[in-house]
Amino acid sequence: MRKIYKIIIALIVVAVLLIVAIGYALKPADPIVNEDRVSNIDESLDLIQVNKDILKTVRLEDRKLNASLEMNDDLFKKILKNTLVNANNQKLQEASINLDQDEILMKYPRKLGPWDTQVDVRMKAEDKDGRLVLTVNDVKLGKIKVKNSVFMKKFEKMIEGKNNIVSTEGDRIYVNLKSSNVSIDKIRLKDSILKIDFSFTKENLINIGGDIIGSLLTF
Repeated sequence: MRKIYKIIIALIVVAVLLIVAIGYALKPADPIVNEDRVSNIDESLDLIQVNKDILKTVRLEDRKLNASLEMNDDLFKKILKNTLVNANNQKLQEASINLDQDEILMKYPRKLGPWDTQVDVRMKAEDKDGRLVLTVNDVKLGKIKVKNSVFMKKFEKMIEGKNNIVSTEGDRIYVNLKSSNVSIDKIRLKDSILKIDFSFTKENLINIGGDIIGSLLTF
């Protein structure tokens, strides 16, 4: 009988240690701050002022008008919030998405059984054919490294049927910012500043009434 008790106690100890280990592994190193979720971001955005800032940078090169916009983390999150609200994407609004040095960091909360955890995704931002391309560099569930392909499958379900501007291929997420009036020439992220270079003609500018940002984010 004592032997049975010892076995039971040993099993209980192992189970407790296993639960503690799983809990530790699933606990994120840098938990999401509730105020930082996209849903809680102040969505008041002065698009008129943003467009004015872009127009201040206009220059004539090769018979085209070129301009640029520099977004810090605050402006990036406000534009993102407005974009997701217009696209009626509730799921992505649960996440926090920030400019973090030379990467975009997305934190998405998850519930696994009794454990509260989160998925951390680090992405590189660049441009291709007028599209914003987000290349997934690293994915973690809590402290556990996860294959990029696993995240991509989940992400595809999150955006399924929501809009026609976001698509995926391999470990890349494509955001179509193409406009018939404004072209995206270059996108780069450095030191938490996202810079976008645009080009258009005078006729293009007249067609959109000077609303460069609005022409790119209309879904």
